[in-house]
Amino acid sequence: MIKAYFFDFMNTLGNADKHVSYIITKKEFHDLLTKKLEDVELSEEYKAMVYSILSEVNFSLYGDSQDVVSRLKKEGYKLAIVSDMYNPLRMRKQLSKFVNYFDVISLSSEVGFRKPDPRIFSNTLTKLNGLNGNNISFKEVMFIGDNYEKDIIPAQRLGMQARLIDRTKQTLSDVI
Repeated sequence: MIKAYFFDFMNTLGNADKHVSYIITKKEFHDLLTKKLEDVELSEEYKAMVYSILSEVNFSLYGDSQDVVSRLKKEGYKLAIVSDMYNPLRMRKQLSKFVNYFDVISLSSEVGFRKPDPRIFSNTLTKLNGLNGNNISFKEVMFIGDNYEKDIIPAQRLGMQARLIDRTKQTLSDVI
């Protein structure tokens, strides 16, 4: 029986209109996903450029995300976001009403792990179970994400149920 839903954010619940991956190396981008900008090894010029881009990012939700997440919350499910994200404060501010539906939000740049590292999933469940005496096991969690290698495989290895979403063909309701 499903007791909790964990969601990826990017390309699953919503998206961002700007990305910095085109101006920095792959290693620098991956560092940015697990560290604060000031801790990433970049020249001051590049840090300023990355900061400028990050401060202008606009996050948006897919049309059905708010309704589906609201319905799941009303039905009593525990909810979490588990996502690789490099500008969590801006996302939390822009989507504040939406993120309030979630019991736990685990973003790679805040927790220091990025998917497919199993620790980002297990830490999320540990935090969730620390709230109000929850006792949810991995087999009682459904993970929904858009990347088979980074979302589905690691979730299933931990014993979670998992479903892949392709937002060009499916709605969130389709996969739930």
